[in-house]
Amino acid sequence: MSLEDTYKNVKKGRINAGMSSGSIPVEKTRDPKIVELEDSIMNQLSDITKEIDVKEMPDVKSIEVKHIDFEQALKELGNITELGDDKS
Repeated sequence: MSLEDTYKNVKKGRINAGMSSGSIPVEKTRDPKIVELEDSIMNQLSDITKEIDVKEMPDVKSIEVKHIDFEQALKELGNITELGDDKS
Protein backbone atom coordinates (compact mmCIF):
# COMPACT_ATOMS: atom_id res chain seq x y z
CA MET A 1 0.00 0.00 0.00
CA SER A 2 1.51 3.31 -1.06
CA LEU A 3 1.53 6.55 0.88
CA GLU A 4 -0.99 8.02 -1.52
CA ASP A 5 -3.39 5.09 -1.01
CA THR A 6 -3.15 5.48 2.74
CA TYR A 7 -3.83 9.20 2.56
CA LYS A 8 -6.81 8.71 0.26
CA ASN A 9 -8.39 6.47 2.92
CA VAL A 10 -8.59 9.46 5.28
CA LYS A 11 -12.09 10.92 5.36
CA LYS A 12 -12.19 14.32 3.75
CA GLY A 13 -14.98 16.75 3.17
CA ARG A 14 -17.33 18.18 5.70
CA ILE A 15 -16.32 18.26 9.31
CA ASN A 16 -19.16 18.27 11.83
CA ALA A 17 -18.12 20.44 14.70
CA GLY A 18 -20.85 19.12 16.97
CA MET A 19 -21.88 22.63 17.84
CA SER A 20 -25.02 24.42 16.87
CA SER A 21 -26.02 27.99 16.42
CA GLY A 22 -29.50 28.06 17.79
CA SER A 23 -31.33 25.13 16.24
CA ILE A 24 -29.20 24.95 13.05
CA PRO A 25 -26.19 22.61 13.24
CA VAL A 26 -22.91 24.19 12.16
CA GLU A 27 -20.90 22.42 9.46
CA LYS A 28 -17.46 23.30 8.17
CA THR A 29 -16.25 22.51 4.67
CA ARG A 30 -12.66 22.21 3.59
CA ASP A 31 -11.12 24.91 1.45
CA PRO A 32 -10.69 23.63 -2.14
CA LYS A 33 -7.26 25.31 -2.33
CA ILE A 34 -6.11 23.34 0.73
CA VAL A 35 -7.40 20.10 -0.79
CA GLU A 36 -5.58 20.92 -4.05
CA LEU A 37 -2.38 21.68 -2.12
CA GLU A 38 -2.62 18.40 -0.19
CA ASP A 39 -3.09 16.46 -3.43
CA SER A 40 -0.12 18.23 -5.00
CA ILE A 41 2.09 17.44 -2.01
CA MET A 42 1.01 13.80 -1.96
CA ASN A 43 1.77 13.47 -5.68
CA GLN A 44 5.22 14.99 -5.19
CA LEU A 45 5.95 12.70 -2.23
CA SER A 46 4.81 9.72 -4.25
CA ASP A 47 7.12 10.69 -7.12
CA ILE A 48 10.07 11.13 -4.75
CA THR A 49 9.56 7.76 -3.09
CA LYS A 50 9.32 6.04 -6.46
CA GLU A 51 12.69 7.50 -7.47
CA ILE A 52 14.54 6.02 -4.49
CA ASP A 53 16.01 2.66 -5.38
CA VAL A 54 16.99 0.37 -2.54
CA LYS A 55 20.01 -0.81 -4.52
CA GLU A 56 21.34 2.75 -4.56
CA MET A 57 21.32 2.97 -0.78
CA PRO A 58 24.77 2.74 0.84
CA ASP A 59 25.75 -0.52 2.44
CA VAL A 60 25.49 -0.55 6.19
CA LYS A 61 28.43 -2.30 7.75
CA SER A 62 27.47 -4.82 10.35
CA ILE A 63 29.02 -4.50 13.77
CA GLU A 64 30.45 -7.60 15.33
CA VAL A 65 29.00 -8.04 18.79
CA LYS A 66 30.92 -10.10 21.29
CA HIS A 67 28.67 -11.70 23.89
CA ILE A 68 30.26 -12.08 27.30
CA ASP A 69 28.99 -13.17 30.67
CA PHE A 70 28.49 -10.92 33.67
CA GLU A 71 31.79 -11.80 35.39
CA GLN A 72 33.80 -11.05 32.25
CA ALA A 73 32.03 -7.71 31.90
CA LEU A 74 32.96 -6.79 35.48
CA LYS A 75 36.60 -7.73 34.83
CA GLU A 76 36.70 -5.55 31.73
CA LEU A 77 35.12 -2.65 33.60
CA GLY A 78 37.70 -3.11 36.34
CA ASN A 79 40.50 -2.93 33.78
CA ILE A 80 39.08 0.30 32.39
CA THR A 81 38.86 1.92 35.83
CA GLU A 82 42.41 0.85 36.67
CA LEU A 83 43.64 2.61 33.55
CA GLY A 84 41.76 5.75 34.59
CA ASP A 85 43.30 5.80 38.11
CA ASP A 86 46.71 6.91 36.83
CA LYS A 87 47.92 9.52 39.37
CA SER A 88 51.17 10.56 37.72
